[in-house]
Order: sequence, then structure tokens, then C-alpha cells
Amino acid sequence: MALSRAVKAALDFRPLVKWPNDLYYQDRKLSGILTEVSGELGRMEHVILGVGINVNQRLNDFPPELRGKAGSLRMVTGRLVDRKDLLRKYLQCFEEEYFHALEHGFDRCLAYCRQYTATLGRPVEVDDGRNVYRGEAVAIADDGALIIDHDGQRSRVVAGDVQPLFDR
Repeated sequence: MALSRAVKAALDFRPLVKWPNDLYYQDRKLSGILTEVSGELGRMEHVILGVGINVNQRLNDFPPELRGKAGSLRMVTGRLVDRKDLLRKYLQCFEEEYFHALEHGFDRCLAYCRQYTATLGRPVEVDDGRNVYRGEAVAIADDGALIIDHDGQRSRVVAGDVQPLFDR
């Protein structure tokens, strides 16, 4: 959410959030975020975030197998993007959302992700490491889980690799 807001502030277009941690624009992946959590049951010690953003790549900078799926901020805007300005805006948005969540919870973040979604209402395939779910992503639950509907049967997915099935 914070990165989507930062891109909107810096470049005046809004990437959509693909649950739970990627940004897409016109069905191309612009960014991915990985997290690692350490702690014991019921007590988190720390979280490490890795944020990757395709900023100034051109189409031919991507390997041929990714050219139909990957995108960059430069490809969207048609111009070089100031990475320092983008980073500054991202850190400001991230800090604002972090402190808001500490004080008020995640309702604002969830509302944003529901409104600016690249996932909901679309067919998806989700691999949670044990099962693969195929169906329509119909909701993001209040606890952040993705709800998948397959022929009227609903599944809750808390974490996993989500592939939007754009071409189906």
C-alpha cells in the first residue's frame, strides 16, 4: 500500500496491489515485497522487508521470458524516474502507514488494498506450499487472508504464491 501511494505521489499513476505483496500496472508486475518474520508463538521479535521495484528498465532489459509479464515505472511514464525522490516518498508513506497501523490497526491498509486491487474479482491460482487453489479471488478478510471461490466452495489462504490468470 505504501509503495503504491508513493508511486501515485511521485509519478501520478497508481499501481494496483496484487495480494499480498506485489504491485501491478496494466497486467505487468512492477514490484514485489518479501518479508521474513522472526519470533516465538505469540511474540514477534523482528520483521525484515525486501522491496524490489522495477524503476528505469526498458522492455528489452528484461529476459525474453519476462517481457510479457514485467514492467517498470519508466515503461509506464515514458521517462526516467528519479529513484531518490521515489525512495523518499516511499519511506514517508511507509512510516505514516506504520504508525497509523500501530495506533488504529490495519483497517485503512485493508480498505486501500480492497479498493486498488489487481487480485479481487479475477481468476487466480494460489500455491500455499501444501495445496494449490484455483478460482476467483472474491475477498480479503479482515485478518488479511485471501478468500478464493471455486464453484461455490470458499477457501481461506493466509500466505502463498498467487498468480493472476490474466489471460483466462
